[in-house]
Amino acid sequence: MIYNVYFDVFAVVISFFSIILAFTKKDFWKRQNFILFVLLVATFFASIFDILSSIGNSYIVVWSYGLRDVLNYGYLSVQNSMSYLFCLYIVFLTEADIKKEKRKRKWFHMGLALPYAIDLVLLLLNPFLREVFYYDANRVYTHDWGMIILYINALVYLGLSYCLIFRYGKEVKLVKKATVYVFLTSSLLAVIFQIIFPTILLQLCVEALCLSGILFTVENENNILHSILLYFFLLLLSFFAEVEIIPNAFPWRMISSLYFLMLGVLLVVYFAERIADRGKLKKWLLICAWLIVTFMIFRTIRYEAFGRATNGARYTWYLYYLPMLFIPLCTLYATLHIDGESKMQLHKLRKVFGAITVILYGLVITNDLHGMVFHFPLGLSNGMTDYTYGFCFYLIISWIYFLYLFAIMLMFKRCRLPNVKKMWWVTMIPFVLGISLQLLIVTGKMPTINGFMVVEFPEVVCFMIALFWECCIRIGLIPTNKGYGELMQVCSLELQITDEEGNPIYKSPDAAELNDAYRKISEPTKLDEDTILYCEQIPGGHVYWQNDISALNETNRKLEEVHDLLEEESELIRLENELKEKQVAIEQRTALYDLINSKTAKQARRIAQLAEEALQTKEPEIRNHNAGIICFLGAYIKRYANLTLLAQNDKWMNVAELGMAVSESLRYLTNTGIPGTYAGEAKGKIHARAIILLYEILQTLIEESLAMLNGIYVKLEESDGMILKMALEGVEVTLSEDIMDRLFLEGIPVTVKHEDHISYIRFRLTKEV
Repeated sequence: MIYNVYFDVFAVVISFFSIILAFTKKDFWKRQNFILFVLLVATFFASIFDILSSIGNSYIVVWSYGLRDVLNYGYLSVQNSMSYLFCLYIVFLTEADIKKEKRKRKWFHMGLALPYAIDLVLLLLNPFLREVFYYDANRVYTHDWGMIILYINALVYLGLSYCLIFRYGKEVKLVKKATVYVFLTSSLLAVIFQIIFPTILLQLCVEALCLSGILFTVENENNILHSILLYFFLLLLSFFAEVEIIPNAFPWRMISSLYFLMLGVLLVVYFAERIADRGKLKKWLLICAWLIVTFMIFRTIRYEAFGRATNGARYTWYLYYLPMLFIPLCTLYATLHIDGESKMQLHKLRKVFGAITVILYGLVITNDLHGMVFHFPLGLSNGMTDYTYGFCFYLIISWIYFLYLFAIMLMFKRCRLPNVKKMWWVTMIPFVLGISLQLLIVTGKMPTINGFMVVEFPEVVCFMIALFWECCIRIGLIPTNKGYGELMQVCSLELQITDEEGNPIYKSPDAAELNDAYRKISEPTKLDEDTILYCEQIPGGHVYWQNDISALNETNRKLEEVHDLLEEESELIRLENELKEKQVAIEQRTALYDLINSKTAKQARRIAQLAEEALQTKEPEIRNHNAGIICFLGAYIKRYANLTLLAQNDKWMNVAELGMAVSESLRYLTNTGIPGTYAGEAKGKIHARAIILLYEILQTLIEESLAMLNGIYVKLEESDGMILKMALEGVEVTLSEDIMDRLFLEGIPVTVKHEDHISYIRFRLTKEV
């Protein structure tokens, strides 16, 4: 009996990618999400065991009893644990155990684990009793009555999961509840299909897809779209060449060729829609994607247009090395623009790498003249069936992987984000997988089913580079378009952004619908008695926001009613006094706002200037740079106003307020390409004036050094008192006499040191006694 394992290959791909995706979840360590992660890992290993055990059970003469036993026991133990794990996931998701009395929870979980414990006992006794499976006289893998018990226990877990989600799942989100029902129903149908067609291993493929769907329910809509597009591309690993329920005459090679071409085009769309960069980084990534499409075209021509050992097939085979050589070259070129700009000193090196690549490809395409890449002992007529590798072949392969290695090293050397640098190993996973599969293909060790290799060479190369760039995107090395819709959904402002025609693009939940009369208004307009609509033009459209004046209207109405009802002079005097108090409060508040405005006027003027420059230019680099500085200045204005307002209530302020202000400013500074890091360990209160002064000094130093600043590090710690340290890389700053005088008046000692173009500034602060 020959088993078809192609669906299991797909299950391996989907579960592997889902495991990587699960690591990016912020709430990964929630108990239900951790169980989901364990389920994905179990699916991954169960699929591998299923593939290997099925191959062993198909080729019974080659594989020994001992090895087949290990694989079959591994598959059954992991596969049967999945039913128990998913039922446990439902318990954690619905909090069914928490809703029971504490003394009953232990018995509840023991009862839940009982069917799987029975499965394990049966598997442990099977080497002696052979009641689950055995090998008949012809060495054929055969089930016994114990396998029925395993199936019944799995069905028990499915039924129990149905009951739990139905009874306790009222508080579970509808979309997640729907995916749970889909998983349970699909698993049941897959088991039935497995019974009808025992040689087509479909069950794990269905379960891997459904588990991925459950994982998607905690992702935003953009990430779902991007992940689905990548899943389609990862189907390159799943080569459905010979499904036994379809006649052998069915043209699978032609269908698969068209299918792979479609997937290559989807990768182009994926890069075009997701990559935020509008410069050369995006251009080189798109070229890589189109080279993958070209690779798929050559694959199609080789298998569909020519016979296996014809001249056309041989030259199409030579053309394989066009994308194989130029994909790593374009990958290297793309890494030169990771930070948005290319260094001039690398310009000549880029030309040298390009010239070497062209020369190496010339050696491949002219191989018939010299035979230094491929040597055909029996002549060119057998050029696709009998050949050996020449010296230049190994030179070409070494050059390809040198370009990949150099690109990765250059990429992380130029990266300014410490958290991203720590994740460098993630980008090596595709190359480890790709090189391993290529070695299996080159050495002839790749497993075959029904005469076809499980994975072929073009798919491996394309999968490897696509997964490499996706890993770069996942760890944050490449900026992407995502999260804008979610930002609007949680925004508390009544805000919406429209295109030039006034059609909403992004809209907060509380924003009102725009009528035709309100589109492109130039002056504030009343939507109703309590709402005023404002509009400003932005590049590509307009932004609308609403101001609720209901509180002001209500105050005015109450004043009118009180004024009309009061007849006695004494009451009128009392009301007048209250009004005067309110007026004084308003005047004080106005004075405070004027103070804030005067202190931040410089930043406001700078924001207006940068916005005007951005509107007058079409250069994306200038716009992106100005946008980053505007965000940085806006964060300072907001935080400065917040600190000033807090200082009105208490002269001693928690040092955490300073930490949050500095942290937000540095976070927005990162948008300009200058990395900023804040570390805060100190606790307690210091004088509010000192906090505001230190925040002003930090802002002044950054603004004055912005053109030359390479990075900034700020740390607040307790070391024989409270110490604020600043390190500014790339500049040698000095404190003005005015700043020194203000620090002296506040009693804040300061020291400034310079070393290797790095300025170190240290302030000693006085805590509240």
